[in-house]
Amino acid sequence: MTRSLTPRPRSCDGPGAARLPHRVRRTRTALAAVAVMALVPLAAGCGGSSSSASSGGSKGTIRLVVSEGNSLPFIAAEAGAKLGVWKDKGINVKIIDATSSTVGPTMASGDADISLQAGNKAAADIIQGLKAKLVAGCVLPWDQYLVAAPSSKAKSAADLKGKKFGISGFGSASHFATLRVAKSLGWNSSDYQIVQMGSLQNLIAGLKNHTIDAFIWSIDPVITAQQQGYGKNLGSVAKLVGPNAFEAFSVNSSVATSRPSDVKAFFKGYYEAVSILQKDPAKAKDVVVNDWKSDPEVADKTVPALLPLLSKDGKIPAANRKGLGDAIRLAVKNAGNFDVDSVYSYWQDL
Repeated sequence: MTRSLTPRPRSCDGPGAARLPHRVRRTRTALAAVAVMALVPLAAGCGGSSSSASSGGSKGTIRLVVSEGNSLPFIAAEAGAKLGVWKDKGINVKIIDATSSTVGPTMASGDADISLQAGNKAAADIIQGLKAKLVAGCVLPWDQYLVAAPSSKAKSAADLKGKKFGISGFGSASHFATLRVAKSLGWNSSDYQIVQMGSLQNLIAGLKNHTIDAFIWSIDPVITAQQQGYGKNLGSVAKLVGPNAFEAFSVNSSVATSRPSDVKAFFKGYYEAVSILQKDPAKAKDVVVNDWKSDPEVADKTVPALLPLLSKDGKIPAANRKGLGDAIRLAVKNAGNFDVDSVYSYWQDL
């Protein structure tokens, strides 16, 4: 497996991009859907009409763009090459580190074949003009956690009524989760405040300096906040959010049509990696601690919590697709009566 980094602003560094000597951690901000105006110029500027874009790159190589490098929900993809799951599948996998706001343009430009990001964002990109199919789930439960400032004295989400909730951006996963939690608790819009902070670093700073009272994010920074004393983990919001598809894969339509065997080979290897890691969590911790240089004490808590949530086959049940549709309609203004089933094709059926 090779890895490349999607810079800001993005350059046309498709299949010929130089390999990085090490993995670079990118923080996922899960911004709102990429507009058509953002997708089309990138496709044109980076050779969207070239043979690379139309055929999906070189046969035998799958380019996977992820919304955050070295992210625990993506551990099976990150560890796949190390586990050797694609060696007998006839493909090479190249991972491109991006951000939530650049995954869509990277797919639209033809520089990536498959994306892995928040499910609502993957579908939103399609609504905004990306020619792709939602094909598999990575993590179905809404695997985010609520962290509150110790000064809030909160013991549960209900105790945060009247408080300020930070989000990365409007239309983001954290924004949707905050709205769903509030709705589940029966709050009106006047019962809490939402503050857009832009990035995880800003959310952490806001929690520390009391600009916000709480925010919702993945488990790693929440456990770190509690361990370092500036945040209190109030637990998973999965039950409050309800059935969904938190992290999911999409495939460029041209690639699904012209190279279905390579796409299937990727997913067969990926779900083999999931099985290996779930049976032997020590392999996952090895990647997190030794490859990503994460805190071993944090890994001891986060790896066992995340691994059981990884989908074993990628199927997205009807109830989860309905919940995903709710997330999209809440976060994307022009979604209308968008039906997730219209863009969902299970990878084994390609």
